[in-house]
Amino acid sequence: MTTFDAALSALPDLRPGVQPIQPDEYRQRLRRLQALLRTEGLQALYLHAGSSLRYFMGTPWYPSERLLGALVPAEGEPLYIAPAFERDALMDRWGLAAPLQLWEE
Repeated sequence: MTTFDAALSALPDLRPGVQPIQPDEYRQRLRRLQALLRTEGLQALYLHAGSSLRYFMGTPWYPSERLLGALVPAEGEPLYIAPAFERDALMDRWGLAAPLQLWEE
């Protein structure tokens, strides 16, 4: 019988050679999303902080009590929506740079 730790240590390391997702892939994902929005007759989609924001914009941000996300129009460039005090932190973490729509509390 194998212990959990022994089984875990026997697994091969799959990380060597894995490259981070590059900005071009995020842009391709956004283009596909925008094409789907147009096909469905939608004008825009809001990406909330969390997995959607990370998947499409490359921006890791955990949801909180304050609205922070991105608005992706069917045509044109996306923009971030965030409280003004998060501006610098957001810019430090974003995967894809985009215009910011900020508000003061």
